[in-house]
Amino acid sequence: MRLPSTALPAPYPQPFVCIATENPVGSIGTQPLPDSQLDRFMVRLSVGYPSTESQVAILKAKRYSNLLDDIQAKISKDDLVEIQNYLGNVFISDMVLEYIVNLCERTRELEMVQLGVSPRGILALSRMSRACAIMRERDFVVPEDVREVFHAVCAHRLMLKPQARIESISANDILDRVLEEVPAPSMDKAYGRA
Repeated sequence: MRLPSTALPAPYPQPFVCIATENPVGSIGTQPLPDSQLDRFMVRLSVGYPSTESQVAILKAKRYSNLLDDIQAKISKDDLVEIQNYLGNVFISDMVLEYIVNLCERTRELEMVQLGVSPRGILALSRMSRACAIMRERDFVVPEDVREVFHAVCAHRLMLKPQARIESISANDILDRVLEEVPAPSMDKAYGRA
């Protein structure tokens, strides 16, 4: 059966960005996302609490105005799309690609891990590594870029066994171990300077 064209969803506007928040306390009536849906989020970040000085500044600013009224765009949507499109031009050597795969495969082999990083996670790690390289004003990825974004990209993709919780082992602990165990390629070898 073919749906009429009016029933098809409109394409998402570009750039499409979805930001979700999670409150770990008082979530009665809400359900955790299934792992397959968590895997669709490129990164998970924890911002924590602001510093004492920042909180005082927030209180001072709130007395006089609504902070949301002062928000100004730092980049246009066209510029953001251009940056996203440029990611494909950032070079990743085969050795660094293999490093990305090896890191993610290792998450699937550890005793405390029930479900490791998926192929979608490998793609996300590659993309975020490219973005990290751009932020460092390079047009090529080095292993340090991969290591820098590894936790933010992969921690929410790990499903740990109940034993890990009993032993107070977190996803970040697992990822720290993976970074220690999987050797990074030498950049001299990666770029043919060996």
